[in-house]
Formats: sequence, C-alpha cells, structure tokens
Amino acid sequence: MNSTMETFLTLGPIGLFTIALLDSAMIPLAGGPDGALILFSMWHPQRAPLYVGATTMGSAVGCLTLYTIARQAGDRMLSRLAPPQRERIRRFLDQYDLLALALAVFLPPPFPAKPMIAMAGILGMPRGRFLAGVLLGRLVRYGVEGYLGARFGTRAIPILRQISPWLLLGGVVAIVFVLLMKKRRRH
Repeated sequence: MNSTMETFLTLGPIGLFTIALLDSAMIPLAGGPDGALILFSMWHPQRAPLYVGATTMGSAVGCLTLYTIARQAGDRMLSRLAPPQRERIRRFLDQYDLLALALAVFLPPPFPAKPMIAMAGILGMPRGRFLAGVLLGRLVRYGVEGYLGARFGTRAIPILRQISPWLLLGGVVAIVFVLLMKKRRRH
C-alpha cells in the first residue's frame, strides 16, 4: 500500500482527492488524507487552500459512496420495520442529522466516523443534508490541518496530537449542548 500512497502523493491535489476518496470509502491508505494534507501544506503553504479543497471534495465523494451502499442495504432493512417505527427513526434523524454527521466527520480518530456515515445511509438521511454535513465537518477539519501544516510546518503533527483530545471533548460538549437546547425548546 505504501507504493500506492507514494504514487498518489506525486499527483498533488488530484492525489489528495484520490487518497481522501479511498479513505472515506473504506479503503484506508497508510497516513491517510490527514497526514498527506499536512505534508502538502508544509511543502507549499501558499497552496494550502487548494489542498484543503481537494481533500474535502475527495472525502465527500468517498463518504457519498459509502452512504449510497449503506442506503441500498438500509432500504431493505427498514422495510422490515413497522411504519410507526420507521417514522420514529426518520423524525429523530431529521432533528439531529446534520449536526451529528458534521461532528462525526470533523472529530479526529479514534472517533468512529464511518459507522455514522453508514447509519445516515441506512436510515435514509436526505442526500443533500448528508452532503452538507460531510462538507461542513470535513472542510473545518481539513481547514485546521491545512492551516497547521502551512503555519507550523513539521511542528503541525505534534500540535494536532496535542489538541485532538480537546477537539474530541469539544465535540462531545457541543452535541450535549445542542441536545439540551432542542429538548428545552420542546418543553
């Protein structure tokens, strides 16, 4: 797999797009899009926005691939549920889908984004909202990584490792806050 990754790295933004697409579609490559994006942003800081955009778009296409596969399987699975159960699931998804998905794809590993993407497909999240959530979360995540790579060079990865737990904690706090606010509005 390393030679494949090296080949993609020689392709610049197209390689970043491809790495992100494959990674998001469940075909991981060593280092993944995060490491590749930071490297490219370190090497050519002035091109960091281009690299962020290519990585974000590649990831969105890869996530859409996984979502589509899960959606086809989900239609069969959901057809086995009684109509009231299906409706309850869809109502829940309509309330929390965009935020939950954006946070899932924004948060760094070990947060499991792929199961969340698959669940969005299985539960029939509208495609437009799905893409909006993925684009929002990935753009912020890759934007931070591109900035760190361009601004701090070789220190970017240690900085990212240092702030990752805080990003994870912040994501959990944001989810709890939004859930509490929505619950409060209902009462």
